[in-house]
Amino acid sequence: MHLLVIDPGYAHQNSHHHEVNGELARYLGPRGWTIHIAASARIDSVTQQRRENDNVKISPHFETSCYRDNIDALDPETHNQLSACFSDELVAIMRNLPNDATILLHTGFSPHFKGLADALARSGKRVNWTVIVLGMFSPYGEGDSGQTPSIEPLRYRHALTSLEHLNRARSFHFCFAVPCHLYQRLYAPLCHGHMPPIHPAVNYRPYKPVTQETKRQRILAFLGCPKADKGIEFAAQF
Repeated sequence: MHLLVIDPGYAHQNSHHHEVNGELARYLGPRGWTIHIAASARIDSVTQQRRENDNVKISPHFETSCYRDNIDALDPETHNQLSACFSDELVAIMRNLPNDATILLHTGFSPHFKGLADALARSGKRVNWTVIVLGMFSPYGEGDSGQTPSIEPLRYRHALTSLEHLNRARSFHFCFAVPCHLYQRLYAPLCHGHMPPIHPAVNYRPYKPVTQETKRQRILAFLGCPKADKGIEFAAQF
């Protein structure tokens, strides 16, 4: 069994990309999966060489950035260029994928969704792939209320609709999932009224209640990457 993780934002260890990919490798590797993580072309050497087990391969690949300033307000030409570049990079990987591979895009925006749909359409063959896409971010850009006037929701709807059509035409298995109930409500209108499922937290740890022996328990709230502007100092002082 083969898992391709599409992760253009994976460039260093101080990120959720590293945590998610590491948990996937730790869980699937011992169960006979081979995991290929296609990361940013700018991934640092330390991160690239760190592997959870022998079944994991991390390769620098994507020149297309995962994050851009004001990505939800890109003009149509720039948005299409970004999607086209991402599609080209995906096609290069998909040529060598086994017929029963699983493809996972766990962090991306509308240009990446569209680029994935275009790459699958260009593959030109019927495959038995499983394609999993996660809605990590709000489809309404900066505002999570769904009231922000933006073309971005239409871009997500177009990409998701294309993936659904390809699912039926090419016979691969497609799943779109979101991380919380709020995003279920935001994405449902873009999925033709179908409520997308909530995916489990990949690094979930069951909560252990306080026992008489410990009497108290500290809980660490993760506030983001360990960067100066992410609240780490505040968390340490608190």
